[in-house]
Amino acid sequence: ATSLFCIGTVYENLAKYDSALVCFLEAQAISEETGDSKLIAVAKTSLANIYYEMDNMAKAEEYYREAIVIFEKTGNKLGLLKSYYSLGQVSEHANNYAEALNSYTTALNLSFELGSYSDMANLNRIIGGLYESSGTADSAFAYYYRAMYIYKAVGNNESTASMLTSLARLENSRKNFVEAKEYLSEALDIAEQTSSKPLLSAVYRELAATFAGTNDFKKGFRYLEKYSGIKDSLMTEEKQKQILELQTKYET
Repeated sequence: ATSLFCIGTVYENLAKYDSALVCFLEAQAISEETGDSKLIAVAKTSLANIYYEMDNMAKAEEYYREAIVIFEKTGNKLGLLKSYYSLGQVSEHANNYAEALNSYTTALNLSFELGSYSDMANLNRIIGGLYESSGTADSAFAYYYRAMYIYKAVGNNESTASMLTSLARLENSRKNFVEAKEYLSEALDIAEQTSSKPLLSAVYRELAATFAGTNDFKKGFRYLEKYSGIKDSLMTEEKQKQILELQTKYET
């Protein structure tokens, strides 16, 4: 079964999902014959991942839930965390935000139990995004702030700046422009230090909105121009990347 997992993973990385599916199904059958719970759970998780990539959300959910049953019996909290996180993605993909929130919250609680700061930060960010999408600004702010605090504590500067920008966006929506400027000032310092174009683009866009909100249209327009320049640069880079990928595809 182990060799089948390896081969299936290679196919998965090559985006040959039908071949990967065959390997993982066979690995699951062998694991079930031997009664190896750990390998059965790995097989079900692998199958769920493949079905997710193939956009078959019903089958993905089915296998994630089957894996969860095994992880609960064996006390594998890390496996539970990953499975509930993935279930959240499945539900979000299906626009079932209430169920997604449920799964992400369960995963978040598990991340606290495991002391996994990276997962804590990411899940706070994701849950904050769900609340922002649903128009619940206060809850979104609370989760974004926690995510920002954890990212800052672990030294993840780009993610810290991203969350500061999200906090500023919420403050702008509530017309708290002074607070928005404070968050964006810190975010801009980090963005300039890292020279991250996507991050600079997001910060410039929010700065433009902030100054427009305070009727300082001169500064607002200046940041809007900076945002447009980086946005155009990013689009050009993306097109060049797509051309290179096509050339590589046809040359091989």
